[in-house]
Amino acid sequence: MRDTAPTDHDLATRVKLGDSQALEILVVRYYQLLLNFVVRYVHSLDTAEDVLQDVFIRLWERRATWEIPDSVRAYLYTMSRHAALDLIRRASARERYESTGADESDLVSPSTPSEALEQEEFAEAVRHAVAELPDRGREIYVLAHQHGLSYREIADTLGISVPTVKTHMGRSIVTLERRLRRFLAVF
Repeated sequence: MRDTAPTDHDLATRVKLGDSQALEILVVRYYQLLLNFVVRYVHSLDTAEDVLQDVFIRLWERRATWEIPDSVRAYLYTMSRHAALDLIRRASARERYESTGADESDLVSPSTPSEALEQEEFAEAVRHAVAELPDRGREIYVLAHQHGLSYREIADTLGISVPTVKTHMGRSIVTLERRLRRFLAVF
């Protein structure tokens, strides 16, 4: 008689009951697959490992209330995707908070205080205009322009199609051009 490996659902049930060994088995079973998946979003192996550690810690901490899904594998991928996106959003918010606006105008250094003020006004106008975009459009714009994700990567991250990404990006760019028209004429 052959010993069969426990199913994901069996392991999830054991995790819910507090069996840490069952969680270890799930980690071993999915860690490398999830790591490869998360690296696509965060572009760093160390960061991806941190994300996965947080995912499995969160799963363990919330095990008592875990509603075990039909597909544990899909659930782990979804948790990992959300954790990676949350990390990207937090990093983006931190960058915006720490940014003085000078970084956005480094391409042309102002030669006069007046030019410096104009560039700072422009940087602030860009931040404000991006912040006012509709949620989905802003999310796509930020993933593309601040995080360097391709349309395919954005589509995979958000669970939408590439044409939908293109549509939202096009609308965002038209909106930004309209809102920044007075600055674009000067620059």
